[in-house]
Amino acid sequence: MCYAAAQSFVPLADSDDSVTVRYARAAEMWPSPRDPGGPPYEQQARVLSSLHDAGAALRSAARHCARAADHIALTMEPVERHDEQAA
Repeated sequence: MCYAAAQSFVPLADSDDSVTVRYARAAEMWPSPRDPGGPPYEQQARVLSSLHDAGAALRSAARHCARAADHIALTMEPVERHDEQAA
């Protein structure tokens, strides 16, 4: 999700594009009515960095939740089910 958001702000590079070219292209296409020229490179870098950090936090949270689920599963004993209609 965060990766897709970052790509929507600064699209992936073609094989020969530099970071500067990517940022310039992103600034030209920036969807802001306040500043049709787009934000400066520094602001774009801050947005991308924040999205990267958010993605890392989400991945970490998912790993921790999975680990907690594994620990909970290890503490549970199988429950024996009896068919009440057979009795």
